[in-house]
Amino acid sequence: MGAHSLVVLLRWEHGVKIPEYDVADILKQMEPEKVAARYSRCFKRSRFYSAGVMEILSFDQHDKWKYYGLYLHLGMDPYTGCLHWNKIWWTNRNTTLVTSYYLGAVHRQNTMPLLTFSNTSRENNGIAKCHSTMHQRLDPSLRGTIQHKWFYDKMNIKSEISWGRLWHGWATGFEMLLDQGEIRGIIDFPRRDPIEIFLFRWLFISYLQNELDIWTKWQNSSMQRAYKHKILPHGILDEIHENPSKFRGQSFAVHIDNNLLDEMEALWAPPDNPVFELTSRSFHGRVQQLYTDIGCPTIEYTSIWNVFEELKDRLERELQDGDREAVATEFRTLEQNFEQDADLVDVALPEENSEDGPFDDRLFSDDEQDNINDDEAEYEIELTEDEDASDKDEVEDYLTQKST
Repeated sequence: MGAHSLVVLLRWEHGVKIPEYDVADILKQMEPEKVAARYSRCFKRSRFYSAGVMEILSFDQHDKWKYYGLYLHLGMDPYTGCLHWNKIWWTNRNTTLVTSYYLGAVHRQNTMPLLTFSNTSRENNGIAKCHSTMHQRLDPSLRGTIQHKWFYDKMNIKSEISWGRLWHGWATGFEMLLDQGEIRGIIDFPRRDPIEIFLFRWLFISYLQNELDIWTKWQNSSMQRAYKHKILPHGILDEIHENPSKFRGQSFAVHIDNNLLDEMEALWAPPDNPVFELTSRSFHGRVQQLYTDIGCPTIEYTSIWNVFEELKDRLERELQDGDREAVATEFRTLEQNFEQDADLVDVALPEENSEDGPFDDRLFSDDEQDNINDDEAEYEIELTEDEDASDKDEVEDYLTQKST
């Protein structure tokens, strides 16, 4: 975390205001090697084009915590940088789960973007289909088109940049916390013991999601570092999203009826799908009772492994051999949902010339990602201060054409 981010964090979480140059001096004195490492980084400058708010919603998964059985997923607007969701769960490869993130973001705003971007993973087909279906319902002239674009590995660059910021600004400290479990001999992640994994999910996922929500709100409520030659607007991300005209921008958000959203949720992300369960219901009830018996201790950074250890000891004393086998069976059953594709193949598809039905199946073959042209893998990042005036004119002409 650099000096600028640290200044914002101190003001946001502790109400402490301190000049950035003072923080930079302190960091140079305390961690000179790390400061030097940050200065040594080199970035390739290129361009990203976006016409306005909610023209694009880009989403991506993150598997760096796979060792712990934790998987992340985010969705963001490349124009503003605003994060629309930032989720952690025991999988990010299930179509139902991933589509629920998108529908939840649309529900909160009652609007959807013009386009969605993602990599070529198959679970992303759910959002692509659902998003395109809603556009086709609102505008029948769009039938036969897709309002989604796939990118090859690491080419969905704006989401990748967001992951980089998350990793350096939030994840490092919590990874140290996760490592404490094995250092203290409380848990063995590679062994994947069903009782340990269920208990770990029950305690840690809710805690980490709450911390991730705080970080996400902080990011959306803060002003990013300014680039004087950057064409995209500069300001607090939430303000740009809510009032784009204030920043000489415009919104391309498409308003959508709640009835259509409810229909799409029932079709693509039914809430009774087992993938939304942290553990089996029987295990949840047992652990919840044990947690109550020990006085419902506060779950904090410094105490969570102590709570885990106490609950684990009580479970091991109380569970009989038959109970252990039942937990193992429930664990294997729930894990099967990791690879399920939300029963998409069972959805009643429309006839070839029918205007009814959820989507036009001709647009979404299962191997669609294999048919992407090499040209579609090209991606450009935002204009930065080293670009010349001719580049700026080119981008302004592009934005004028998009807005008309």
